[in-house]
Amino acid sequence: MPRRKRIWFPGAMYHITSRGNRKDTIFHEKDDYIYYLHLLEKAQKRFPFKLHSYCLMPNHIHLLIEGCLRINCCFSEKSQVPDFSPGY
Repeated sequence: MPRRKRIWFPGAMYHITSRGNRKDTIFHEKDDYIYYLHLLEKAQKRFPFKLHSYCLMPNHIHLLIEGCLRINCCFSEKSQVPDFSPGY
């Protein structure tokens, strides 16, 4: 049976986790962490949300985000994710 559609509304808080298959490592070196933050920033521009906190571990991640349905419900700053690598 498929999972029911996730409810998404402004102000809802979500704890998102993801890990590698069979708990395998997903971040092998520092650049992998930086690239993930870059992808997270791109996702935030496309699907606005407030990123309250994140934890990137070698084999899994945790994100605490607040849902937004309108761009102006999010912070007006460019991004909540620090830009660790301007070269990307």
